[in-house]
Amino acid sequence: MTTLETLAAKGWHIKILSDHTQPNLCWRCWMSWRKGKLPHREECCRQDTLKEIAAWCLQTEKDWKWE
Repeated sequence: MTTLETLAAKGWHIKILSDHTQPNLCWRCWMSWRKGKLPHREECCRQDTLKEIAAWCLQTEKDWKWE
């Protein structure tokens, strides 16, 4: 299972889009946890590669501040 599949299996919602607004193609990612009461939190980033997106998602999971 890939990093992103593992996070999705744990209940994380991950959205990845190509971003053509920069001189070079990059990727935007949004990650959220949607269990519990509203409003749901969301973190986002822009990275140059999908590998960097996966690393950011793992770090975001580790750094997530549960309320």
